[in-house]
Amino acid sequence: MTRGAAAGRLPALALACTAALLPILGPAPAAWAQATAAEAPTVTLTADDERPVLGQTVRLTVLAGGTPLRAARVSAVYRPNSSTTSTEHLAPTDEAGTVFWTPSAAGPVNLQAWPPSVAEGAAPAVTVAVAVRYGGFPLSGLVIMLLAGALLLGGAAFGMTMLLRTPPDDAEPLPPSS
Repeated sequence: MTRGAAAGRLPALALACTAALLPILGPAPAAWAQATAAEAPTVTLTADDERPVLGQTVRLTVLAGGTPLRAARVSAVYRPNSSTTSTEHLAPTDEAGTVFWTPSAAGPVNLQAWPPSVAEGAAPAVTVAVAVRYGGFPLSGLVIMLLAGALLLGGAAFGMTMLLRTPPDDAEPLPPSS
């Protein structure tokens, strides 16, 4: 049997299996047909920069099926899945499907978007994770690192000095161990 002949028999086999299972499983629910007939367009959210800088404005674009989504709701969730999560709700998107966002804190941020037809409180249609970074080198981090290093190395030096120092001449000898 050639590949073409086997491929020609597959639809007939699938139809036969469906016909055999139909009395057992019953007809397909109407919701299945509706879900496949009217699939919702895929919503996408893109940022001009995947690693935005703290305090610099970033353009976000929301598309539905490749066309700009007007009046979409967009929010930024700072430090997601943390006990210190905070949410910033942005303005709705314009006719071009864009909204501008200025990050207010560095760290992980989830950008979320909802089409205007979705009810308030529903799960977001799309979530994009970005990492907001500092614009420059944080001086406080350098100071903390230097203090920690001085404390660590200073403690080690003190311990070694105490361990290796020679006892004074007038010190009593240790008793012999038994």
